Amino acid sequence: QSYVAGYDLTKTIRLDDEAAPGGSTRNARIGEDLIYRIEAHYFGAIFSNIVVTETLPTNLVIGAPYDAGSSGSITGWSWNAWLNTFTLPTPITSDGVFRVEFPVTVSNMLANQNGVVITNVAVSIFEVLGVTNATPTSMCTIVVLEPDLRIVKSVNTNNVQSGDTIYFTNVINHAAISTTTAYELVYSDTLPSGLTFSGI
Repeated sequence: QSYVAGYDLTKTIRLDDEAAPGGSTRNARIGEDLIYRIEAHYFGAIFSNIVVTETLPTNLVIGAPYDAGSSGSITGWSWNAWLNTFTLPTPITSDGVFRVEFPVTVSNMLANQNGVVITNVAVSIFEVLGVTNATPTSMCTIVVLEPDLRIVKSVNTNNVQSGDTIYFTNVINHAAISTTTAYELVYSDTLPSGLTFSGI
């Protein structure tokens, strides 16, 4: 969280089924839905030319932003999807709150491996007459979790002749480094030439 002369900016992340506002970091699996929130407070000064930039990571699927409780004078903000910027209606002459949220999904892509940290930053520029302000910045992170599975295959005998029944056993379990539950697992087993599948 950053505090700068009459202004504060907070960026949070939470799971889709979690109560707002969330926190500065969350663990998430591939395909999991989360919500980013940007909240800015303006107080004690006259603000103009306010632009909030959202540095959206490319390894997330980003939904459209929506207002999540901005003050009445600030609800008329506009969003530029090409530049990832919010432009707020100004001047802001009384205390107010800008609050928006983004739904996001962790993409199923090569860049998202177990332990990868996805960092998201919100930055604001603005003018306050007579006051030079540092650029307020706030960030949050998503830590990607992936299951790590192992398969062990065994056979009941190595000595066979025509007509014998052979039993293959396949055991799939989590490796020690696995960090989350695996879902929708698909397993296939190709039999060697000369064998016919007879059931499970």
